Amino acid sequence: MMSLRAKEEYLRAVHGRYRQATRATKGQILDGFCAATGYHRKSALRRLHGPRPGRAYAPPERPARLCSAAQGQSSSRIAFASRRSAVSKPSVNQS
Repeated sequence: MMSLRAKEEYLRAVHGRYRQATRATKGQILDGFCAATGYHRKSALRRLHGPRPGRAYAPPERPARLCSAAQGQSSSRIAFASRRSAVSKPSVNQS
């Protein structure tokens, strides 16, 4: 069994060759990769079809808040506050 670091190095070595290979050759490369690393075939395909090894993508940015007044409050509190202010209390006339 290979160590994780060795698997990553082997993936870097094979990745470029696999991407440029013909369909028949890809099968042979995939068989060898599975035998050497111990990956199941589907896992190996995901690794070989993915982005170039060692290449990390930045996490997607979170959307900005819609309302500056809502910062620090949960959505249920916002909804309750807006309902409370929208409903006017009936005035009681004491004559």
